[in-house]
Amino acid sequence: MKIEILSLTVKNCGVLKDVKIHFTDNDGYVEPSIVLGGANGSGKTTVLELIFKLAECLHHSQFSRNGGNCADIHKILHQSEYSVRIELSIENQKYDINLSTDYDFDNDVKYTNTLFIHSSDCFSRPDILDELTKLIEHSNFESTNFFHSSSLAQVSLAPSILYFPCNRQLTPVTGQQIHHEEVKYQWCYRYKNYADFPGSLDSYLIWLDYAEPELFESVIDFLNQLNFEGKTFHIHRKTLSVIVKTRDGHEHPFSQLSSGEQNILIMLLELRRRLIPGSIVLIDEIENSLHPAFQHRLAQNLLDLQKQIPFQLILTTHQPAFVKIFGEKCTRILTEF
Repeated sequence: MKIEILSLTVKNCGVLKDVKIHFTDNDGYVEPSIVLGGANGSGKTTVLELIFKLAECLHHSQFSRNGGNCADIHKILHQSEYSVRIELSIENQKYDINLSTDYDFDNDVKYTNTLFIHSSDCFSRPDILDELTKLIEHSNFESTNFFHSSSLAQVSLAPSILYFPCNRQLTPVTGQQIHHEEVKYQWCYRYKNYADFPGSLDSYLIWLDYAEPELFESVIDFLNQLNFEGKTFHIHRKTLSVIVKTRDGHEHPFSQLSSGEQNILIMLLELRRRLIPGSIVLIDEIENSLHPAFQHRLAQNLLDLQKQIPFQLILTTHQPAFVKIFGEKCTRILTEF
């Protein structure tokens, strides 16, 4: 199954007074990568938050095709009157998700969190949304570790929405024992920094080293291929820590990588272990902590990953360099840099 964002229309949401963003080319075909550019405060993060929150609503129990409640989005909008509309494609069938202020004049009541979804395709399959919902619910019980190509070939999970907010860093783990680090499927996954074992990248690598050595070798090979200036990675079992060995033989903890290296490692490793074909990836402030050389390296790694595992990439930046990297055709400028 494949899910794609076709467009987003926002009215009266902070600085986004009346904006429509197309994620397609002039012929209506979805661009694999879209760069949202603009200065700080131009609404770039709000766009990603709205996409993520509206996607979350697709399988919430309180939601139905005739209307549902999505109170979390109201916190983003900060307006008493607003309108948000996402046009998306599910298996090439078009759907609209609408959230807007509605007023019942007969009863003098304003509905500020009412969500509606309907098909905008006259040839749509009426059961495709139900199929997606059932697939999501089934997928929620599954684990995802897709470092082997054979695993990807057997995927029967729903594609997901993977969101990387601007604050991305590795924090030193604490704990006295290894936790079973199972990567569970999430329909909408938001990366979070963890300071203890459960959910941390450190715990993930340490657990693999002990319990799944074959998979661990695949993950380490993946890390080494990212070309971290000759750095290699291994586990120090006595201290339960991930160690980085530099080209000249010096060693230091995982969390002492430069902020730029952490940024690249977090996104690419998290994507590689969670990415399902046909998914959507959202990255806020992709240039965060990145030296210009790292910017090009990360962008190229993402483009290479798209060739292996098809996904839609939507990222934000206030650095013109990414317009050059991805191309003007794939760029949507909200405000001047």
